[in-house]
Amino acid sequence: MLGQPYSEQVLSASDEGYGLVLTALGLGVGGGMMVMTLWGRRITRREAFFGAGLVVTGVSIVFAGLSSHVGAAAGWVFIAGAGTGVAYVSGFTQLHAAVTDDIRGRTFAALFAAARLALLVSFGLAGVAAAAVHGALPGLLSNGIRTVIVFAGLTIAAAGGITLWSVREQLGGEPLDEEAYRTLQEAGDALTWMRGYRPPEEV
Repeated sequence: MLGQPYSEQVLSASDEGYGLVLTALGLGVGGGMMVMTLWGRRITRREAFFGAGLVVTGVSIVFAGLSSHVGAAAGWVFIAGAGTGVAYVSGFTQLHAAVTDDIRGRTFAALFAAARLALLVSFGLAGVAAAAVHGALPGLLSNGIRTVIVFAGLTIAAAGGITLWSVREQLGGEPLDEEAYRTLQEAGDALTWMRGYRPPEEV
């Protein structure tokens, strides 16, 4: 909604500049989705990738909103698109794997309906919010369009941060259960015996 006004009014870019930003976004999204598609089977921590993708997207949107040149904005938009692609594929893959077959269709239908509703609401509120906050903050954020874009980026990054916090156990690796720990201990003892040293028997 605010992409073209931001490009033309804030960055003083031409139609070609706006096209550059759109192209960067498309390439970023496509690249992120392609990487996740190619490497998806090797990725076991999809929730963590989903959260990381949201954080990358949000932070990149913030920097794009603070940019003063269309080239810099296009670069940040490309990174934001890549994060979006990663979050999209990892999120839908994890949801598909976690939801049972009997409710999968209804779950995805509800998700798509909510996404369309959120998109329509954002279209309706973005311009109004930009006009409402215009001049309310100092510096670069005195422009209402910048303010809304930066706020949106911070919101997305915060959502990603909350997601990463909720799955923080995955980031440090899953703890070993007693059986796995015993197996590793026996393997270590076997290597020690192969080297010619046998640890003393426990009393």
